[in-house]
Amino acid sequence: ILITQEGLELTMVNPAYMTRQIAEITRRQEGAVLHLTSTAPLNPVNAADKWEQTVLADLEQGDKSSRFELLSTPEGKVYRYLEPLYIEPPCLRCHADQGYEEGDLRGGISLTFPAEPHLNILSSQINWMLAGHGIAFLLVSGVVLTLLNRLQRQREAAAKYALELERSNKELQDFAHIVSHDLQEPLRTIVSFGDRLQHKHGDGLDERGHEYLLYMQKAAIRMRQLIEDLLDYSRVASKKLSPSPVNLNEVVQEVITDLEELIRERNGRVVVENLPTVNVDRGQIHRLLLNLIGNALKFQAEGVSPLVRLVGATYDRKVEIQVIDNGIGFDEKYLDRIFRPFQRLHGRNQYRGTGMGLAICKKIVEGHHGELTARSRPGEGTSFRIILPF
Repeated sequence: ILITQEGLELTMVNPAYMTRQIAEITRRQEGAVLHLTSTAPLNPVNAADKWEQTVLADLEQGDKSSRFELLSTPEGKVYRYLEPLYIEPPCLRCHADQGYEEGDLRGGISLTFPAEPHLNILSSQINWMLAGHGIAFLLVSGVVLTLLNRLQRQREAAAKYALELERSNKELQDFAHIVSHDLQEPLRTIVSFGDRLQHKHGDGLDERGHEYLLYMQKAAIRMRQLIEDLLDYSRVASKKLSPSPVNLNEVVQEVITDLEELIRERNGRVVVENLPTVNVDRGQIHRLLLNLIGNALKFQAEGVSPLVRLVGATYDRKVEIQVIDNGIGFDEKYLDRIFRPFQRLHGRNQYRGTGMGLAICKKIVEGHHGELTARSRPGEGTSFRIILPF
Protein backbone atom coordinates (compact mmCIF):
# COMPACT_ATOMS: atom_id res chain seq x y z
CA ILE A 1 0.00 0.00 0.00
CA LEU A 2 1.23 3.51 -0.91
CA ILE A 3 0.29 6.45 1.32
CA THR A 4 0.42 9.87 -0.26
CA GLN A 5 1.52 13.10 1.45
CA GLU A 6 -2.17 13.95 1.79
CA GLY A 7 -2.75 10.66 3.59
CA LEU A 8 -4.41 8.86 0.67
CA GLU A 9 -3.89 5.10 0.43
CA LEU A 10 -3.20 3.67 -3.04
CA THR A 11 -3.49 -0.03 -3.61
CA MET A 12 -1.66 0.28 -6.97
CA VAL A 13 0.68 2.81 -8.56
CA ASN A 14 -1.49 5.51 -10.18
CA PRO A 15 0.33 6.98 -13.23
CA ALA A 16 -1.54 10.27 -13.07
CA TYR A 17 -0.73 10.72 -9.40
CA MET A 18 2.93 9.81 -9.85
CA THR A 19 3.21 12.28 -12.71
CA ARG A 20 1.77 15.08 -10.57
CA GLN A 21 4.23 14.26 -7.80
CA ILE A 22 7.13 14.43 -10.26
CA ALA A 23 5.71 17.71 -11.56
CA GLU A 24 5.66 19.20 -8.06
CA ILE A 25 9.27 18.18 -7.42
CA THR A 26 10.34 19.63 -10.80
CA ARG A 27 8.52 22.91 -10.12
CA ARG A 28 10.21 23.35 -6.73
CA GLN A 29 13.71 22.45 -7.96
CA GLU A 30 13.85 23.71 -11.57
CA GLY A 31 11.07 26.30 -11.80
CA ALA A 32 9.37 24.31 -14.57
CA VAL A 33 5.67 23.44 -14.54
CA LEU A 34 4.82 19.87 -15.57
CA HIS A 35 1.11 19.30 -16.19
CA LEU A 36 -0.78 16.12 -16.97
CA THR A 37 -3.67 17.13 -19.19
CA SER A 38 -6.58 15.18 -20.65
CA THR A 39 -9.23 15.53 -23.30
CA ALA A 40 -11.81 14.21 -20.79
CA PRO A 41 -10.30 14.64 -17.30
CA LEU A 42 -11.65 12.64 -14.36
CA ASN A 43 -9.74 14.95 -12.01
CA PRO A 44 -10.28 18.69 -12.51
CA VAL A 45 -6.56 19.19 -11.86
CA ASN A 46 -5.93 17.52 -15.23
CA ALA A 47 -8.14 19.94 -17.17
CA ALA A 48 -6.40 21.46 -20.20
CA ASP A 49 -5.63 25.18 -20.31
CA LYS A 50 -6.33 27.22 -23.47
CA TRP A 51 -2.99 26.44 -25.18
CA GLU A 52 -3.25 22.75 -24.31
CA GLN A 53 -6.83 22.65 -25.66
CA THR A 54 -5.61 24.09 -29.00
CA VAL A 55 -2.80 21.54 -29.24
CA LEU A 56 -5.04 18.60 -28.24
CA ALA A 57 -7.62 19.71 -30.84
CA ASP A 58 -4.88 19.67 -33.51
CA LEU A 59 -3.78 16.21 -32.34
CA GLU A 60 -7.35 14.90 -32.64
CA GLN A 61 -7.38 16.13 -36.27
CA GLY A 62 -4.58 13.69 -37.07
CA ASP A 63 -1.40 15.63 -36.25
CA LYS A 64 0.45 13.14 -34.00
CA SER A 65 3.65 15.12 -33.49
CA SER A 66 4.67 16.81 -30.26
CA ARG A 67 4.45 20.59 -30.01
CA PHE A 68 7.06 23.14 -28.86
CA GLU A 69 6.39 26.91 -28.90
CA LEU A 70 7.65 30.20 -27.49
CA LEU A 71 4.77 32.21 -25.97
CA SER A 72 4.40 35.64 -24.41
CA THR A 73 2.52 35.72 -21.12
CA PRO A 74 1.86 38.47 -18.54
CA GLU A 75 4.67 36.95 -16.46
CA GLY A 76 7.06 37.04 -19.41
CA LYS A 77 8.11 34.76 -22.25
CA VAL A 78 7.84 31.02 -21.68
CA TYR A 79 8.51 27.85 -23.59
CA ARG A 80 5.56 25.40 -23.85
CA TYR A 81 6.02 21.75 -24.75
CA LEU A 82 3.38 19.02 -25.02
CA GLU A 83 3.96 15.31 -25.63
CA PRO A 84 0.74 13.45 -26.61
CA LEU A 85 -0.39 10.33 -24.74
CA TYR A 86 -2.30 7.61 -26.59
CA ILE A 87 -4.25 4.65 -25.17
CA GLU A 88 -2.17 1.48 -25.02
CA PRO A 89 -3.37 -2.02 -24.01
CA PRO A 90 -2.41 -1.62 -20.28
CA CYS A 91 -4.41 1.62 -20.14
CA LEU A 92 -7.66 -0.18 -21.05
CA ARG A 93 -7.85 -1.81 -17.61
CA CYS A 94 -8.76 1.57 -16.16
CA HIS A 95 -10.18 3.50 -19.11
CA ALA A 96 -12.09 0.94 -21.20
CA ASP A 97 -15.30 1.70 -19.31
CA GLN A 98 -14.93 5.35 -20.43
CA GLY A 99 -15.28 4.31 -24.05
CA TYR A 100 -11.57 4.52 -24.99
CA GLU A 101 -10.06 2.15 -27.48
CA GLU A 102 -6.44 1.35 -28.20
CA GLY A 103 -4.77 4.20 -30.12
CA ASP A 104 -7.21 6.92 -28.96
CA LEU A 105 -5.80 10.23 -27.78
CA ARG A 106 -5.99 10.31 -23.98
CA GLY A 107 -4.30 13.65 -23.41
CA GLY A 108 -0.71 14.67 -22.93
CA ILE A 109 2.06 15.83 -20.67
CA SER A 110 2.87 19.52 -21.03
CA LEU A 111 5.94 21.35 -19.78
CA THR A 112 6.16 25.10 -19.20
CA PHE A 113 9.41 26.82 -18.23
CA PRO A 114 10.71 30.42 -18.36
CA ALA A 115 12.37 31.44 -21.63
CA GLU A 116 14.22 34.54 -20.40
CA PRO A 117 17.34 32.76 -19.08
CA HIS A 118 17.73 30.87 -22.34
CA LEU A 119 17.01 33.96 -24.43
CA ASN A 120 19.57 35.93 -22.42
CA ILE A 121 22.18 33.24 -23.08
CA LEU A 122 21.22 33.19 -26.76
CA SER A 123 21.36 36.99 -26.94
CA SER A 124 24.80 36.96 -25.33
CA GLN A 125 25.98 34.35 -27.82
CA ILE A 126 24.56 36.39 -30.69
CA ASN A 127 26.30 39.51 -29.38
CA TRP A 128 29.60 37.64 -29.16
CA MET A 129 29.04 36.24 -32.63
CA LEU A 130 28.26 39.70 -34.00
CA ALA A 131 31.33 41.07 -32.23
CA GLY A 132 33.43 38.29 -33.76
CA HIS A 133 32.00 38.96 -37.20
CA GLY A 134 32.60 42.68 -36.70
CA ILE A 135 36.24 42.10 -35.79
CA ALA A 136 36.62 39.71 -38.74
CA PHE A 137 35.01 42.32 -41.02
CA LEU A 138 37.43 44.98 -39.78
CA LEU A 139 40.38 42.67 -40.31
CA VAL A 140 39.22 41.67 -43.80
CA SER A 141 38.48 45.32 -44.62
CA GLY A 142 41.99 46.25 -43.50
CA VAL A 143 43.50 43.53 -45.68
CA VAL A 144 41.35 44.57 -48.65
CA LEU A 145 42.28 48.24 -48.22
CA THR A 146 45.95 47.28 -47.96
CA LEU A 147 45.69 45.23 -51.16
CA LEU A 148 43.81 48.02 -52.93
CA ASN A 149 46.44 50.55 -51.87
CA ARG A 150 49.20 48.22 -53.05
CA LEU A 151 47.38 47.67 -56.34
CA GLN A 152 46.99 51.43 -56.75
CA ARG A 153 50.70 51.92 -56.13
CA GLN A 154 51.51 49.20 -58.63
CA ARG A 155 49.24 50.85 -61.20
CA GLU A 156 50.90 54.20 -60.60
CA ALA A 157 54.33 52.57 -60.88
CA ALA A 158 53.27 50.82 -64.08
CA ALA A 159 51.93 54.08 -65.52
CA LYS A 160 55.16 55.85 -64.57
CA TYR A 161 57.20 53.03 -66.12
CA ALA A 162 55.09 53.20 -69.29
CA LEU A 163 55.74 56.95 -69.54
CA GLU A 164 59.46 56.42 -68.99
CA LEU A 165 59.48 53.64 -71.56
CA GLU A 166 57.66 55.86 -74.05
CA ARG A 167 60.18 58.64 -73.38
CA SER A 168 63.06 56.19 -73.75
CA ASN A 169 61.65 54.93 -77.05
CA LYS A 170 61.27 58.50 -78.24
CA GLU A 171 64.90 59.20 -77.33
CA LEU A 172 65.95 56.02 -79.10
CA GLN A 173 64.05 57.07 -82.21
CA ASP A 174 65.70 60.51 -82.04
CA PHE A 175 69.06 58.79 -81.72
CA ALA A 176 68.26 56.62 -84.73
CA HIS A 177 67.42 59.77 -86.70
CA ILE A 178 70.74 61.30 -85.73
CA VAL A 179 72.58 58.12 -86.71
CA SER A 180 70.70 57.94 -89.99
CA HIS A 181 71.57 61.48 -91.04
CA ASP A 182 74.23 63.30 -89.04
CA LEU A 183 76.66 60.43 -88.35
CA GLN A 184 76.50 58.90 -91.81
CA GLU A 185 77.12 62.16 -93.62
CA PRO A 186 80.84 62.35 -92.63
CA LEU A 187 81.25 58.72 -93.68
CA ARG A 188 79.76 59.42 -97.07
CA THR A 189 82.19 62.35 -97.41
CA ILE A 190 85.16 60.12 -96.49
CA VAL A 191 84.15 57.44 -99.00
CA SER A 192 83.43 60.04 -101.69
CA PHE A 193 86.74 61.87 -101.32
CA GLY A 194 88.57 58.55 -101.08
CA ASP A 195 87.11 57.58 -104.44
CA ARG A 196 88.11 60.98 -105.92
CA LEU A 197 91.62 60.65 -104.54
CA GLN A 198 91.95 57.19 -106.03
CA HIS A 199 90.55 58.30 -109.40
CA LYS A 200 92.38 61.64 -109.85
CA HIS A 201 95.59 61.21 -107.91
CA GLY A 202 96.01 57.46 -107.80
CA ASP A 203 98.92 57.55 -110.24
CA GLY A 204 100.84 59.83 -107.88
CA LEU A 205 100.58 57.48 -104.90
CA ASP A 206 103.15 54.87 -104.14
CA GLU A 207 102.32 51.36 -103.00
CA ARG A 208 102.14 52.39 -99.31
CA GLY A 209 99.82 55.31 -100.23
CA HIS A 210 97.46 52.98 -102.11
CA GLU A 211 97.49 50.65 -99.08
CA TYR A 212 96.58 53.46 -96.69
CA LEU A 213 93.81 54.66 -99.00
CA LEU A 214 92.39 51.14 -99.22
CA TYR A 215 92.40 50.78 -95.41
CA MET A 216 90.64 54.13 -95.07
CA GLN A 217 87.89 53.21 -97.55
CA LYS A 218 87.35 49.75 -96.01
CA ALA A 219 87.16 51.23 -92.50
CA ALA A 220 84.64 53.85 -93.65
CA ILE A 221 82.52 51.23 -95.39
CA ARG A 222 82.67 48.98 -92.32
CA MET A 223 81.74 51.89 -90.05
CA ARG A 224 78.79 52.71 -92.28
CA GLN A 225 77.65 49.07 -92.06
CA LEU A 226 77.97 49.14 -88.27
CA ILE A 227 75.87 52.29 -88.08
CA GLU A 228 73.23 50.83 -90.40
CA ASP A 229 73.07 47.64 -88.31
CA LEU A 230 72.85 49.65 -85.09
CA LEU A 231 70.10 51.71 -86.67
CA ASP A 232 68.23 48.52 -87.61
CA TYR A 233 68.62 47.22 -84.05
CA SER A 234 67.19 50.41 -82.57
CA ARG A 235 64.31 50.39 -85.04
CA VAL A 236 63.42 46.80 -84.12
CA ALA A 237 63.54 47.68 -80.41
CA SER A 238 61.39 50.81 -80.68
CA LYS A 239 59.09 50.21 -83.64
CA LYS A 240 55.48 49.34 -82.88
CA LEU A 241 54.51 45.99 -84.40
CA SER A 242 51.86 45.72 -87.11
CA PRO A 243 50.86 42.06 -86.89
CA SER A 244 48.70 40.37 -89.52
CA PRO A 245 48.23 36.80 -90.81
CA VAL A 246 51.42 35.98 -92.75
CA ASN A 247 52.07 32.87 -94.83
CA LEU A 248 55.66 32.00 -93.94
CA ASN A 249 56.10 30.01 -97.16
CA GLU A 250 55.57 33.23 -99.13
CA VAL A 251 58.04 35.15 -96.92
CA VAL A 252 60.72 32.47 -97.38
CA GLN A 253 60.32 32.65 -101.16
CA GLU A 254 60.83 36.42 -100.97
CA VAL A 255 63.97 35.86 -98.88
CA ILE A 256 65.29 33.29 -101.36
CA THR A 257 64.82 35.86 -104.12
CA ASP A 258 66.75 38.45 -102.08
CA LEU A 259 69.58 35.95 -101.52
CA GLU A 260 69.52 34.52 -105.04
CA GLU A 261 73.01 35.81 -105.93
CA LEU A 262 74.57 34.44 -102.71
CA ILE A 263 72.83 31.07 -103.17
CA ARG A 264 74.14 30.83 -106.73
CA GLU A 265 77.62 31.95 -105.69
CA ARG A 266 77.81 29.32 -102.92
CA ASN A 267 76.01 26.62 -104.95
CA GLY A 268 73.54 26.34 -102.08
CA ARG A 269 70.02 25.00 -101.65
CA VAL A 270 67.14 26.14 -99.46
CA VAL A 271 64.46 23.52 -98.74
CA VAL A 272 61.13 24.61 -97.24
CA GLU A 273 58.92 22.12 -95.38
CA ASN A 274 55.47 22.71 -93.92
CA LEU A 275 55.60 26.34 -92.75
CA PRO A 276 52.33 27.64 -91.24
CA THR A 277 50.54 30.98 -91.40
CA VAL A 278 51.12 33.09 -88.27
CA ASN A 279 50.06 36.48 -86.93
CA VAL A 280 53.29 38.51 -87.10
CA ASP A 281 54.79 41.74 -88.40
CA ARG A 282 55.61 40.81 -92.01
CA GLY A 283 58.57 43.18 -92.39
CA GLN A 284 60.26 42.01 -89.20
CA ILE A 285 59.71 38.30 -89.85
CA HIS A 286 61.22 38.83 -93.32
CA ARG A 287 64.30 40.39 -91.71
CA LEU A 288 64.50 37.53 -89.20
CA LEU A 289 64.50 34.81 -91.86
CA LEU A 290 66.80 36.83 -94.12
CA ASN A 291 69.43 37.01 -91.35
CA LEU A 292 69.16 33.34 -90.35
CA ILE A 293 69.21 31.94 -93.88
CA GLY A 294 71.95 34.40 -94.87
CA ASN A 295 74.09 33.23 -91.94
CA ALA A 296 73.48 29.59 -92.86
CA LEU A 297 74.77 30.27 -96.39
CA LYS A 298 77.72 32.35 -95.15
CA PHE A 299 79.16 30.27 -92.31
CA GLN A 300 80.26 27.26 -94.36
CA ALA A 301 83.45 25.26 -94.53
CA GLU A 302 85.55 25.58 -97.66
CA GLY A 303 84.31 23.37 -100.49
CA VAL A 304 80.95 22.49 -98.84
CA SER A 305 77.73 23.35 -100.68
CA PRO A 306 75.26 24.93 -98.20
CA LEU A 307 72.01 23.09 -97.49
CA VAL A 308 69.42 25.02 -95.48
CA ARG A 309 66.14 23.41 -94.34
CA LEU A 310 63.18 25.26 -92.84
CA VAL A 311 60.73 23.08 -90.91
CA GLY A 312 57.53 24.25 -89.19
CA ALA A 313 55.19 22.71 -86.62
CA THR A 314 52.30 23.85 -84.39
CA TYR A 315 51.46 22.64 -80.88
CA ASP A 316 49.85 24.03 -77.70
CA ARG A 317 48.86 27.24 -79.53
CA LYS A 318 52.49 27.84 -80.48
CA VAL A 319 54.42 27.80 -83.76
CA GLU A 320 57.89 26.30 -84.00
CA ILE A 321 60.16 27.13 -86.93
CA GLN A 322 63.58 25.50 -87.30
CA VAL A 323 66.31 26.80 -89.60
CA ILE A 324 68.76 23.90 -89.98
CA ASP A 325 72.07 24.11 -91.85
CA ASN A 326 75.15 21.99 -92.55
CA GLY A 327 77.60 24.79 -91.76
CA ILE A 328 80.62 25.09 -89.50
CA GLY A 329 78.57 25.10 -86.28
CA PHE A 330 79.82 26.45 -82.93
CA ASP A 331 80.45 25.36 -79.36
CA GLU A 332 77.26 25.80 -77.32
CA LYS A 333 79.19 27.38 -74.46
CA TYR A 334 79.03 30.52 -76.63
CA LEU A 335 75.23 30.29 -77.04
CA ASP A 336 74.43 33.40 -74.99
CA ARG A 337 77.24 35.37 -76.56
CA ILE A 338 76.12 34.96 -80.19
CA PHE A 339 72.86 36.85 -79.50
CA ARG A 340 74.59 39.92 -78.04
CA PRO A 341 75.21 43.06 -80.14
CA PHE A 342 78.59 43.25 -81.93
CA GLN A 343 79.64 39.77 -80.77
CA ARG A 344 81.56 37.57 -83.21
CA LEU A 345 83.01 34.06 -82.87
CA HIS A 346 85.27 34.49 -85.94
CA GLY A 347 87.58 37.18 -87.24
CA ARG A 348 86.46 39.69 -89.86
CA ASN A 349 88.97 38.24 -92.32
CA GLN A 350 87.21 34.86 -92.18
CA TYR A 351 83.57 35.91 -92.48
CA ARG A 352 82.10 39.29 -93.28
CA GLY A 353 79.66 40.95 -90.89
CA THR A 354 79.30 43.25 -87.90
CA GLY A 355 78.06 40.82 -85.26
CA MET A 356 74.60 42.45 -85.13
CA GLY A 357 72.57 39.96 -87.20
CA LEU A 358 71.62 37.48 -84.46
CA ALA A 359 71.10 40.30 -81.92
CA ILE A 360 68.52 41.78 -84.30
CA CYS A 361 66.93 38.33 -84.73
CA LYS A 362 66.66 37.93 -80.94
CA LYS A 363 65.02 41.36 -80.63
CA ILE A 364 62.49 40.55 -83.37
CA VAL A 365 61.45 37.26 -81.77
CA GLU A 366 61.21 38.74 -78.27
CA GLY A 367 59.15 41.61 -79.67
CA HIS A 368 56.65 38.96 -80.80
CA HIS A 369 56.66 37.44 -77.28
CA GLY A 370 58.55 34.43 -78.61
CA GLU A 371 61.79 32.59 -77.96
CA LEU A 372 64.92 32.11 -80.08
CA THR A 373 67.59 29.56 -79.26
CA ALA A 374 69.99 27.24 -81.06
CA ARG A 375 71.59 23.79 -80.96
CA SER A 376 74.99 23.23 -82.53
CA ARG A 377 78.29 21.37 -82.48
CA PRO A 378 81.49 22.45 -84.21
CA GLY A 379 81.65 21.05 -87.74
CA GLU A 380 78.14 19.56 -87.56
CA GLY A 381 75.91 22.48 -88.48
CA THR A 382 73.43 24.54 -86.48
CA SER A 383 69.69 24.42 -85.82
CA PHE A 384 68.04 27.71 -84.88
CA ARG A 385 64.68 27.21 -83.13
CA ILE A 386 62.04 29.96 -83.24
CA ILE A 387 58.92 29.65 -81.05
CA LEU A 388 56.09 32.15 -81.59
CA PRO A 389 52.54 32.43 -80.21
CA PHE A 390 50.06 30.90 -82.66
